[in-house]
Amino acid sequence: MARDPARDLNLHGKAWLAFGIGPQRQPPALHRLEVPLSRARLALLTTGGFVPPGGEPFNTGRRGDASFREIDRGIEPGGLAIHHPHYDSAPAKLDINVLFPLPLCKELVAEGKLGELADRHYSFMGYVPLTRPLEKIYAPQVARRLKQQEVDAVLLTPA
Repeated sequence: MARDPARDLNLHGKAWLAFGIGPQRQPPALHRLEVPLSRARLALLTTGGFVPPGGEPFNTGRRGDASFREIDRGIEPGGLAIHHPHYDSAPAKLDINVLFPLPLCKELVAEGKLGELADRHYSFMGYVPLTRPLEKIYAPQVARRLKQQEVDAVLLTPA
């Protein structure tokens, strides 16, 4: 019989698990790409905390922010703001391709190495101590939007 890993946690650790924080409960579902990359529609998904011009900043307080921001593929990457205090964003500010490789992906499309880019891409802040809203509300919303866009592949870039 499998041993319950929560048994060894202190009271504080058990409280975190009660809020849905902790190890992933199921392995992620992985799927093979069904079309060649040169014909695939790609979307970007980052936890870098990118916000488009005029977009609502992420809540960077101690409770974090599980919501997401939608980023149009036509955006000028220099116009994106970063709202995420939990990583050094200086490299991403110097070269957006570090965390949100939209310019690089556009080059790959132009070279015929990548089919096309989705119309919209997504950014989370990444600091999400309370994971239930992410799991139950926001991640399913993004998944539905990706499906509506008929995306073949998603490039995940964690901050």
